[in-house]
This record gives sequence, C-alpha cells and structure tokens, in this order.
Amino acid sequence: MEIPKTMKAAVLHKPEHLTLEEVPVPEIGDDEVLIEV
Repeated sequence: MEIPKTMKAAVLHKPEHLTLEEVPVPEIGDDEVLIEV
C-alpha cells in the first residue's frame, strides 16, 4: 500500500477559526502506526 504525500487536515489558527488545509503526511516511526479516518 502506498502512503500519499499529502492529507486534508482541520487546522485551528485562532479560537473559532478552523480551516480545512492540504498538509504533508507526517513521517511515522518504527513503533507508530498511521490510521486513515
């Protein structure tokens, strides 16, 4: 399975100001898992 380079994330810039942005997928470590919701 290929992991995409970017993902959509809800980003809170300031109170009550939430935006949907395209951000890089974080790198995962040897003892971590990446879950798609």
